[in-house]
Amino acid sequence: MAIIYALVAHTTTILAEHTQQKGNFQQISKQILEKLPTNNTKVSYLYDNYMFHICVDKGYTFFCMSEKDFGNRIPFEFLEDIKQRFHQSYGDKAQTAAAFSLNGDFGRILQRQMEYFSNSEESDKLTKVKGKIQQVKDIMIDNIDKVLERGEKIDLLVDRTADLSETAQHFRYKSKKLKTTMWWRNVKLIAILIIVILIVLFGVIWLICGIPDFDKCRQWTSTNQDTSPPSTTQAPGTPSPSI
Repeated sequence: MAIIYALVAHTTTILAEHTQQKGNFQQISKQILEKLPTNNTKVSYLYDNYMFHICVDKGYTFFCMSEKDFGNRIPFEFLEDIKQRFHQSYGDKAQTAAAFSLNGDFGRILQRQMEYFSNSEESDKLTKVKGKIQQVKDIMIDNIDKVLERGEKIDLLVDRTADLSETAQHFRYKSKKLKTTMWWRNVKLIAILIIVILIVLFGVIWLICGIPDFDKCRQWTSTNQDTSPPSTTQAPGTPSPSI
């Protein structure tokens, strides 16, 4: 995933965040958040092989971390999308929200949009349709040293095993779902086969015995009863006839 981490904050209070990987980038993000200016701004900070992209608007900070090679155009498309969705959903109501109180609702939006914009081909198709493709020329790219003091900078770690674990869990879920789907499909086929056999059997019996009252079968049964030989009963004490 090209966009690794995203958050929305009011001043220094993180309201919602999302990531599917492990590392210390959340700690670094909080450090950066405390150093940001309060006025509206857009800026990217280079940190080792990663970049932090920041959009400050109306007191809210829209923040994401991506791989360096991903550039800054699509991350800022992502931040602009998140900004619009956030303002439409909460407006000024989020100014008094507690830390992480919006994680349940808006965290899912962050996750969905991160996955979408990380697929640069799909997101580029959308921007082409909207006619919004343009170079991000007004965004300053600085080194992180200009934000964090020397003693505050720590090595940025991103644990890719979390991403691999997520992929493995997704594969197991898909396999289990496929297995369940195939089982139900087999059950349905067997049920349909049994119904077809019963319908055919009923139809054969219906044709043989007559439609619609099964008269032939009743006549055959009564004929057999009429032509059956009478049974001979011998009274008690009566001697058997001698030959």
